[in-house]
Amino acid sequence: QIESILRKDSLDMTDDDRQLIFDKIEADDHQYIIVTHGTDTIIETAKKIMSIKNKVIVLTGAIEPARSKS
Repeated sequence: QIESILRKDSLDMTDDDRQLIFDKIEADDHQYIIVTHGTDTIIETAKKIMSIKNKVIVLTGAIEPARSKS
């Protein structure tokens, strides 16, 4: 299952955006989650979601913002 939560450059992400990602992952029934994320602020998001337990979460870097894809 693929779900798009945000489509913005990671440099434009706010604390509210990171909270949204946290909330979506925490509420999801799946144990395994993959998140594509801009490389500029991936560390900040990783720090935000690292407290989520009982899930395997993979953050993978994306060089080009999703919004620039046609």
